[in-house]
Amino acid sequence: MCSKARVDRSSMGTGRYSGLTMEERRARRRKRLLDEASNVIADEGVDAIKVRSLSRRAGLNDRYFYESFSNIEALLETLVSARIADALVALSVAAASTSDSSVPTTDSGESIEFATMIEATVASALDIVEDRTVARLMIQSRQYAPLRRLRRLLVDSLVDLTEERGRSQLGDKVVEGKLPGLVATAAMEGVLELIIRWLEGEFKASRSEVQAAAIALITGLEGAVQATNPPRSESVE
Repeated sequence: MCSKARVDRSSMGTGRYSGLTMEERRARRRKRLLDEASNVIADEGVDAIKVRSLSRRAGLNDRYFYESFSNIEALLETLVSARIADALVALSVAAASTSDSSVPTTDSGESIEFATMIEATVASALDIVEDRTVARLMIQSRQYAPLRRLRRLLVDSLVDLTEERGRSQLGDKVVEGKLPGLVATAAMEGVLELIIRWLEGEFKASRSEVQAAAIALITGLEGAVQATNPPRSESVE
């Protein structure tokens, strides 16, 4: 008498395949597409991202692309948003690393700590653009609408970070009103454009020279704000 093989029914009806649920398999396919998109951008640029070739690189049928993304623009927004989130964490950590009460101030009360924070943040930004995918995205941020929108988000986030740290470190030296935010926006846009043109090879400068120029731009504009509109604590009655 032949005995029937026992069937493990524990995973039946759960949508599992090879030990993974349907959602886990979908998440893996999505990650493969994003990873391959990152590689393509690093090697060839955003223009080279095509649904069919990207799906083939990821070892997937074209239909799985549309399972995760409505179009290439949606994929780019997802990819760049994740890169910006990672960058902001790194920049925030760099800025926070300078929050040390042992850092001295000048006799006039100007915070050396604030300048140190700017230096650490710029250095972290240059570390970030050493990633080839990030460098390509920065260079092509002028060309594509989703990249332009995300570039503005990055600038706004950097302005918020700078203002937040500046307020905590400058204390009553902070200038109130809209001027500091406008100047910070101009400074961050200027720094990003400087870095982009350096990445494109327009400036034959070393990393340390670019870093020094970016720091000078930010701190110089901050000093101009102080001179143009001194904080209330220094106003003359």
